[in-house]
Amino acid sequence: MTNIGRLHAALGDDVWRYILDSFVGVIVKFVDRQFTWSSKPVHYLLTHRLKTSKRHEIWSLVDNQPIRFSLCKFAAFTGMKTYLYEVAGEWDVDHSEFWGEMGVSVGDGPMWIELEKVISKCRS
Repeated sequence: MTNIGRLHAALGDDVWRYILDSFVGVIVKFVDRQFTWSSKPVHYLLTHRLKTSKRHEIWSLVDNQPIRFSLCKFAAFTGMKTYLYEVAGEWDVDHSEFWGEMGVSVGDGPMWIELEKVISKCRS
């Protein structure tokens, strides 16, 4: 079973669906489908970028023609949700104590090996 498969099995279907519908869900879907992407097209677009005043667009030169890559196109290509969310929002629950009991770093977030240990603790 893959790491993603083990995580899915450990979390259960309800939590898994919640994650898939969140902002990070598309990343999980990419990993699950073994999606690979060459960094060369991204590198090309960024190294041939034109300066603009619009924050949500990247204009690049391709064959001496300007092309626009907008946040909307990014969302369409990747499936990632790009709508605004409240950055400074209030958290419902402080999970620091829970993660501390599980032996997971609270500051930087859990590493995969820490999550595997948590999954095995939850099963027993």
